[in-house]
Amino acid sequence: MGKLACIGRLSLFSDLTNTELQRVASLAEKHIYQKDETIFWEGDSAHRIYIINSGLVKLVKISESGKEFILGFAKDDQALGEDAVFAGEAYSFSAVAMGEACITSCSRESLEKLFVTNPSIAMKVIYSLSRKLNQTTEQINSLAFQNARERLITSLEQMAKEHGVATERGLAIEVPLTHQDIASIINVSRPTVTNLLLQLRHEGTLEIINHRIVLSCKDQAAS
Repeated sequence: MGKLACIGRLSLFSDLTNTELQRVASLAEKHIYQKDETIFWEGDSAHRIYIINSGLVKLVKISESGKEFILGFAKDDQALGEDAVFAGEAYSFSAVAMGEACITSCSRESLEKLFVTNPSIAMKVIYSLSRKLNQTTEQINSLAFQNARERLITSLEQMAKEHGVATERGLAIEVPLTHQDIASIINVSRPTVTNLLLQLRHEGTLEIINHRIVLSCKDQAAS
């Protein structure tokens, strides 16, 4: 996919005209990252916005004690680091390629120059960032008062929505998740995740097929 097509599909730039998109695309550079290669580190000065052309990227945060928390996964046509870049801050998480990933990036300096000469582009991007912030706040609020079981179900449903593929048995989450990965996402112990998954399998809420979690058709229709 060309840089223009990739950038044009991003919600961050969804309000831009074709001419404005071309101006943004002219600033972009492509790079291929290999499996387990870090695209940027938490705490690094945010100097580039990264746009995923293809591949899957894990978003990770490390606590002061060294514990890893998985914030989520990003895939094709998603942008990373834009909030930190425009705020002039450090990246608040690390981004790691889970397999070969083709990434397009734009530097903060080039974007700032573009915004100065094209204020209409700057305003449209600000509106897009505001919408993303509101969506993130709603997601955090939905998890705040849930117990471990509810957080697990909510997180799996969200991943199925973002990374799911429809099958005869339900939505298959196309992200290779270990029990420890899920524990890091919902902030519980690995044995707790194992027990909860066994409960949900027994209830028919989900299945494990070819090492992938599949949410049942019945539960998806009910939700």
